[in-house]
Amino acid sequence: MRYLFGFLCACALGVMPLVGCSETTGLGGSGGSAGMGGQGGTAGSAGSGGSGGSGGVIGCDEDEDCDDGDLCTTDRCAAASPFGGPFCVNSPVDCDDRNDCTANMCNPANGECTTTPVADGTLCAGGTCRSGACELTDSLLPCTEQGIRNAIAAGGDDPYTFECDRPENIILTSATIAIVNDVILYGEGNLTLDGVDAHGVFSVPEGVTAELRGFIVVGGSSENEAGGIDIAQEATMTLTDSTVAGSRANQGGGIANDGTLTMTNCTVQDNVAEDGRSDGIFNAGTLTMTNCTVSRNGDTGIPGPGQQPLPRGAILNEGTMTLLSCTLSGDIESTASGSATLMNTLIDGECEGDDPTSSGYNVESPGDTCGFDEAEGDQFGVTPEKLNLGELADNDGPTETHALGLLPTRSIAIDRIPEADCEVTTDQRGLPRPVAILGPEPKCDVGAFEVQP
Repeated sequence: MRYLFGFLCACALGVMPLVGCSETTGLGGSGGSAGMGGQGGTAGSAGSGGSGGSGGVIGCDEDEDCDDGDLCTTDRCAAASPFGGPFCVNSPVDCDDRNDCTANMCNPANGECTTTPVADGTLCAGGTCRSGACELTDSLLPCTEQGIRNAIAAGGDDPYTFECDRPENIILTSATIAIVNDVILYGEGNLTLDGVDAHGVFSVPEGVTAELRGFIVVGGSSENEAGGIDIAQEATMTLTDSTVAGSRANQGGGIANDGTLTMTNCTVQDNVAEDGRSDGIFNAGTLTMTNCTVSRNGDTGIPGPGQQPLPRGAILNEGTMTLLSCTLSGDIESTASGSATLMNTLIDGECEGDDPTSSGYNVESPGDTCGFDEAEGDQFGVTPEKLNLGELADNDGPTETHALGLLPTRSIAIDRIPEADCEVTTDQRGLPRPVAILGPEPKCDVGAFEVQP
């Protein structure tokens, strides 16, 4: 804050921030720093915030150099930037418990957060406050982060919906939303939660059973596991008609599952993991996917002349994984500790590690790395031209999919599965399967997409 304020003052004068600017008004909170060089007022006070200084940006070599004497700030030495540095950053301690029925503050005497219930009867998102908790008056809640948090706090067996009327409803979350109670949340395709590249979006702790339907999860970030959704051991999540996209982590860029995860009609796309193997999903628990697409995860940049395509890690499996009628554009890896079973599934990529078990009618393109068996109705070594897999796109339905092409070459994945072996009656978009495309007998297509007549 000291650096930012000094820089703005300097810009107003048309010069670079070489000298301090006096800050004459404050917004409350920590209020500690005054201008660029002086010591400010006490935490929590509003007003002048202290006398201005002339020392310029406060330089530093390590965090200890930035101690401002205020227990209600976190002090760190920020790395150098194009404007100079390194320099000190003193940020207020975050005492917000994300409960609109409590008041939170940092005690300047010891730096500890204190929480006080607001008055009973105070309005909260979806109800009124009682003893520091929001008592909901309806299962239809505001289309806000607080509305979602209050639904989770209330929990229960009945689904909660939200007053969101269009897919463009984007909620920029302030922190990871921990689903700490058994709950069912319906986003109805109109709710996008964004982690703003600062934190994970959802976490499900041990012992909790949660269901999310019709959510779009984007912009999650973690230095450990799970950029978008993190499922702990002995936690259970059901994810339906949802998208997890544009998130990153060290492992499990989109999703990390250590518990039990069931996914239906979902797409996991455009996520990145630093390990380069689990960009889309990392599974160390039990993962069941039906009519799902995992695509365009990892560094999928176009290679230059003479370069090989960069690896794309769709799924890293160290647990138990079952895929039925899914489309994977990317590599899957199952380690010695994991087991994978695939049926009616299309892989546009490679299998690494232990081969999956085929329950029949799978397709691999372009190579032969998955150990598929023609006797089971599997196909492998399919050229991209014969696969004719469309780009990930909005082909109707709640989530994006890869269409199977009919022209100029009919996709080899069309009408491959006898009706008795289809196992599902709709595709990822909710359209019927099997249908008859190449003859009078209805058959299912391989993967998450069913071509319609």
